[in-house]
Amino acid sequence: GGTQAAAFAGGGLISPSDPGSQVNTCEDFNGSTWTAGNTINTARMEMAAGGGLGTATAGMITAGRIGTTATGATEEYDGSTWTTVTASPLTLNAAGATGLQTAAKTFGGQTTTGSAPTTQTASTDYDGTSWTASANLGTARWATTGAGTQAAAMTTGGDDNVGSPTPVSYATEEFSEAGIAAKTITTS
Repeated sequence: GGTQAAAFAGGGLISPSDPGSQVNTCEDFNGSTWTAGNTINTARMEMAAGGGLGTATAGMITAGRIGTTATGATEEYDGSTWTTVTASPLTLNAAGATGLQTAAKTFGGQTTTGSAPTTQTASTDYDGTSWTASANLGTARWATTGAGTQAAAMTTGGDDNVGSPTPVSYATEEFSEAGIAAKTITTS
């Protein structure tokens, strides 16, 4: 999350052959060097990713996979401390995401229970306190990218678990939240 000159990264996996090697480390980037930050509260991998969720002083991570099980765990970052907040109602790993700590959107991903992952189309919005359901993706996929804002987001690529010879999705989708238009009502 963040910008080129002020970013953060947290969690991940040390060894692809060992799903239990997930870490809770966090690093901060100042535009030229990475330094160790405070650890995230829940070690995990495959968190919702995309254009970055928030800024280096008001960021967040959500969802992911702990071992072989998807989670909805959500944490907010103030630039030094990670705080556990309301979990996403969707337990997903490798979802796409974009937005800010107070206006985030997640979409797609996989629900993982043991060895039976299911690719999703679901989308949720986070307002800094709670989660609500949003419009679904047209193409179910995981490991997708995200960019834009909660109200004007896009996703492209990912894995749709179909296709040949590889399950790569080349689909691009845009989301535009229709604003509430002011109308004048007159009587005659």
